[in-house]
Formats: sequence, structure tokens, C-alpha cells
Amino acid sequence: MAVIDDRTPNRDYLLPNIGNLMRSQEVPRFIETFMRIDEDMAVVMSSLLGKAPADHEHEMGAIIGLLDALAGKAAFIHNHSIGGLQGVDFSGAATNQFAKFNGSLWIPAFIQAADLANKIITNAKLRDSAALSILGRAAASVGSPADISAAANDRLLARVADAIAFVQLTLGMVPDGLLTSAKLANEAVTTGKLATGSVTTPKIPDGAVTFAKLAEDAKPSAGRIGQILYAANNAKTSLSAVIPVDNTVPTSSEGTEILSLAVVPASAASKFRLTATSFGTAQTAGNHHTIAVFRGSTCIAARAFVSAATQSPVVLVADVVDEPATGSSVVYSVRVGPVSNSLHLNSYGNGLGAFGSMGASTLVIEEILP
Repeated sequence: MAVIDDRTPNRDYLLPNIGNLMRSQEVPRFIETFMRIDEDMAVVMSSLLGKAPADHEHEMGAIIGLLDALAGKAAFIHNHSIGGLQGVDFSGAATNQFAKFNGSLWIPAFIQAADLANKIITNAKLRDSAALSILGRAAASVGSPADISAAANDRLLARVADAIAFVQLTLGMVPDGLLTSAKLANEAVTTGKLATGSVTTPKIPDGAVTFAKLAEDAKPSAGRIGQILYAANNAKTSLSAVIPVDNTVPTSSEGTEILSLAVVPASAASKFRLTATSFGTAQTAGNHHTIAVFRGSTCIAARAFVSAATQSPVVLVADVVDEPATGSSVVYSVRVGPVSNSLHLNSYGNGLGAFGSMGASTLVIEEILP
């Protein structure tokens, strides 16, 4: 019967198999296996002789080369001076300096403005300021800043006498022309605020002081003349625009305007006496020379004269008292015209002047105060 030859994978020891005969086949295989094991164990035991136990100690001197290797090493616990470090040069270091890397070495240096990033210092990092103050320099010189405090309410920060301080507003701080009328509150400037003699005649615009603004004891008595206005026209000209002589009131589109005056009443209750004169000759006998006085576009008086002969000179006078019942500006005007043909104004004869510049048509306005 053939032997089934099973073996171990590493040392090739013979393994028993149930299919082999015990006496004739397996016993010899057992003997051979034990012999091989014995030989291998002898080799192992020989190799272990002279080996140290797994748990053992050595003196440093017993380790070859160890003392020589440790001879140039620092102690486990030791100190270094900062100037002795590689890449550091602290020679010349002074109090309050910091270590700063210059690109190749660490050196001593004070903190400079360029060392700080922009906007890195917050308000919380600044020292406390005095109450109601700002930080700056009050003196007109270069130096350290300090608190500039407002010692009282209603003060402005200003430069006064070459120093910065909180002060009250003074007249010298206000440029000329800065305060316009529009910036002043109504009735803000009272008589008590005006210096004596500060309001001179040139400072008062024409027409600014009305009758209503006068104190009672400063007003003229009733019936007195408040103002007189005068206008004259000495132009030598021929006029053809007619003013009809009929039973209708002249209009502002008839005739020719030769005089005009604007007047501002001192009082809305004032009356105005107007005296208008027109000097000239009619072109033909029997022609009418008419004069009309207007307030605005309203006729308030009209007069006419018929020429007895050709080129006969005529002086017309229109005298009227008017009550405009307003305190605003009123415009009065004078218009003249023939009923037909032509009227030679300020002339004697056909186009001939009379009396030079003294031959004129006039308008006089007198304000009669209430």
C-alpha cells in the first residue's frame, strides 16, 4: 500500500494521515519528524546563547560610542541668551525697544508709524479724553495733542488770537454780506439790537420807510403834504391819435401818453391831488385839444378846448383829487390827442417849437396825508 506523504508547509516535517498503516508506515515517519525537530531546536538553543534577556539594562559606558556622541550636546534643561541665537543681532538694544525682523536678522527697534497697518488703532485703544472735549493742538506750534474742552454750553470751536478754543460767536467771525434778509427771522432785528447811529440814510432803500412804519408822533398831521412828484415833457412833436369828444369816458387806448409817474402811498388812506397841463396848437380851427388823466387804465379826469383859429396855441389844465385806497405803488399817466387832424405838442404853429426846453407839458402829484 502506497504511503500518503503529507508534510508541513515551512520545515517540511512529515505529517500523519489516517490512510497510512500505523506500524509499518506511520511509526517510521514519526521518528523521522522528531529527529528533525530535535535538530532544529538544537540550532535555536545555540543561537540564544549569549543573548540578553528581553527586560534588561545597560550602563551608558557599555554602549559603544554613546558617551562620545553625547559629549558635545547641551543638557536636557538649559538656557540660551537671546543674542546667542542664530539670526539675531541684539547689540545696542535699548529700553522699550522691540524685536523687529529686517528681512535677514531680528534686530532691536522702536515701533514706527510704518509698522502699523492703516485703521488698526480703534477708539478703545486710545487713552480716555476729558468730558466735552476734542483731541487736538490748541497752540499755533507743532507738538503733542491734548484735550480742548468746552467749558460752557453754546460755544463754537474757532481759531481766535492764533489759538483753538471753544468760544462764543463774535461779530468779527461773521463775514460781510453773510447774513441776508432771508436768513433773519421776522422781527428778529429790534431797535435794541441796533447800535446808535448804525442805520444811516444810505442804508435805507428808497421807499422802505412807509407811512405805516412811522411812530404816531413822527407822522405829519392830517391834511399835510406827504410827498410831491413832478414830471415834464418838452418834446416838440405832432400827435394824430384821437380822443373823441363825446359822452364816453376816454380809454387808455385813445390818444397818446405824454407823461407818467409811479407813486407809493405813505398811507392807504392818503389822497392824491394831480395837476396835469398840456401845451400845444391844433392844426385847424375848430379842432379839439383833449387831455385825460389815468390811474392805471382808469380815467379819473378829462378836459377839452376847441381852437378858435388855425395854429392857435392852447394850454389845458386837468386838476383832480384821487383816492386810490392802497398802500402799494400806483401809476398815474396823462394822455392827449385831437379830435381830428393833428395836435402839435409843446409847439406854436405847425411844427414850430415854443420857448425851447421851457415849453413843456407837466404833471404834478401831491399826497395829502390822512
